[in-house]
Amino acid sequence: MVHLNFLFRFTFLIIWVVLGFLALLLISPLRKSNIKKKIINYWSKILLSLVRLRVICRRAKNELPVYPFIVVANHISWLDIFVLLSVLPVSFIAKIEVKKWFFLGNLVEMAGTIFIDRNRRKSIREVAKKITQKSLDNKKSYAFFPEGKTSPGKTIQKFHSGLFSLFFENQELTLLPVLIKYKKDDMFTEVCAYVDEMTLLESVVRIIKSPNLSAEVQIMPVSIIKNNGDTIPSIGRKHLASQIRHKMLEAYHQ
Repeated sequence: MVHLNFLFRFTFLIIWVVLGFLALLLISPLRKSNIKKKIINYWSKILLSLVRLRVICRRAKNELPVYPFIVVANHISWLDIFVLLSVLPVSFIAKIEVKKWFFLGNLVEMAGTIFIDRNRRKSIREVAKKITQKSLDNKKSYAFFPEGKTSPGKTIQKFHSGLFSLFFENQELTLLPVLIKYKKDDMFTEVCAYVDEMTLLESVVRIIKSPNLSAEVQIMPVSIIKNNGDTIPSIGRKHLASQIRHKMLEAYHQ
């Protein structure tokens, strides 16, 4: 029975990914971004249900992000992208290696992801300018993982500061830190972590075989980190990255 359940979910997951690819092909010419966002949001929720991952979103009462905003999130798994898409209408800034993820790489690219080569400083500047312009023109929001790579999730790794320059170039952007924690039976787990030499297939199989998984998403209060003269320091992006990581670590270990 357990094997049948696994085969059922794995088969439908593949079908759902293919359907998502076809859906994105159809909606990519659409100019109304709200329709795209709703479809991507719904598709992400179904994908997470197929891998039996329950998403619990917590945010400060009466606090909603002001558009356009940039999500800064910790990075544990390939699931992070779809967890965030299920709760926030964002496109992603991702490392160029994500493009190589079998099939999922194509999906996230078609969903509007902007890829960055961290080995080229010019690439970071080009992406920053592109995002600043799109955010101003279309009130479009983005998300990125400043750790630059996944981790087991026991802590939050050091942040790369390059993309924090966005908040100095565009004063209309709101900085929105978001924490992601994975649990099994309400206890910390590394089951969802996509690390080391693990393949994407191995990670998917491991997750589907593990019942009672949940992802806790904590959206930190906008009022604390809204981009204005009182809260965003003027002494540089490295200090800003360090300060935001410190605030996120405090909340992560509570």
